[in-house]
Amino acid sequence: SVYSNAILPTLGYPELNVTVGPSGVVAPSNVDSGFYLVTLKAETAEYVAYVDIVQPPAGLDPETEKQLMLDAGRNDIVQHDWVYAGGTNTPNLGESASFVIELKPGDYKIAASYYVPNADEEILELVPLTVAESASDVEQTEPEAAIVVEETDELRYIVTPGPVPAGPQIWKIANTGVHHAHHMVMMG
Repeated sequence: SVYSNAILPTLGYPELNVTVGPSGVVAPSNVDSGFYLVTLKAETAEYVAYVDIVQPPAGLDPETEKQLMLDAGRNDIVQHDWVYAGGTNTPNLGESASFVIELKPGDYKIAASYYVPNADEEILELVPLTVAESASDVEQTEPEAAIVVEETDELRYIVTPGPVPAGPQIWKIANTGVHHAHHMVMMG
């Protein structure tokens, strides 16, 4: 795998762990606002896992919410009026994946799924996550990114600096413009 967890765990952010598999989703249901190191793993090494922290529009029944999220994650179908805070996929069987996210106060859903690579079925669950205003007086800052990828409304990807140096580094994926339902898949 070309993915590396070498840098993110050293930054000192509180952890938000998500495990998904046949037993369901194991994740916190309440956290304080702030930056978090989110680490995703599948329950067993036979699965790949996916997570996205989202805010679906109000008024959807649970089954519609689930189907729309599956379409967004698996079929790359944009779901208008959804807020996508951030997410990831595990790169390979038996591996975890991490990312840093800033969670602001509000009600979210953790959309987590698992599947066997190249199989037709993906099992997804949406579990609630309430983010309360933090009472902490410890100031957190966004991690400093070595690489920034700007995704534009025209679906252009602008990478700075270029060329990208070899080795582990922090990347920031920045959606710009008025449409923010972009996502990016990086493969090595």
